[in-house]
This record gives sequence, C-alpha cells and structure tokens, in this order.
Amino acid sequence: MAQDKDNLTSLKNNSPEQRWYWVRELAQNRAPDAVSCLTGLSRHDDDALIREEAVRALASFNEPSVPLLLLEVLRNESVARARSAAAAGLRHYNNSKVVDGLIAALHDDDCLVQCAAARSLGAIGDPQAIPALVSCLLTESDYVREEL
Repeated sequence: MAQDKDNLTSLKNNSPEQRWYWVRELAQNRAPDAVSCLTGLSRHDDDALIREEAVRALASFNEPSVPLLLLEVLRNESVARARSAAAAGLRHYNNSKVVDGLIAALHDDDCLVQCAAARSLGAIGDPQAIPALVSCLLTESDYVREEL
C-alpha cells in the first residue's frame, strides 16, 4: 500500500521523466488506482509523450472502462501518437462501439492513426469493417495501403 501511495505522489512530480517512469510502473505493478491515475494523465498531462505512454499503459488493463477511455482518446486527443496508441490498444475489444470508432479513425488526418486503426480492425475481424477497409485501399496513402 505504501508503494501505491509513493506512485501517486510521484505522478504529481513536475519532472516528465519521473512521470513517465511511474506510468510504466503503474502498468507493470497493477496498482489499485492505476486506471484512474492513467486516465487523468492521458487526459490532462501537459507533456504529449506522457499522455501517449499513459494511453499505452491503459490499453494493457483488462477492465470494462478501458475501451471507452481509449475511444475517448481516439476521438479527442490532439496528438496523433496518442490517438495511434489508443487505436492499437482497441484491438483487444470486439464490440460495435469499438469497431465504429476504429472505422472512423481510418479517416484520421494522420496516417499512423489510420494504420493503427486498420491493424486493429484486422485483429478484431468484424465483417462490418470490410467495406471501410476496402475503401481505404482505394483512397488512402500508400503507407496505409501497405498496412492493409
């Protein structure tokens, strides 16, 4: 329990390096408040790399709230690498909200997000995604087509 309290205190540290370290520790050690802390960091940290790492860490938790949190990041995050991490993390969840969110992400402005969405849709294997993936073959960048 003392370790968890130390983790939470360190997350408030002004050093991005320290926050990055504790994000990884939270994911590895599965601290009781980890999902809550990581959610806060993914939404509010000033450092884009910390937000991205928090999203990656969130994706490693098998909790009912995680897919909705990742979808929120996919829709609302300004940093493409964090959106890409969210799309990649959604590959473990086969439900209509996730598939719809990933299909929408195929049209993201950033090709990294598009590629992560395409890979996740392929991993999920929902037939609903086939028309959107075929459309990407015809309209998206060479980089995205190579991922398909």
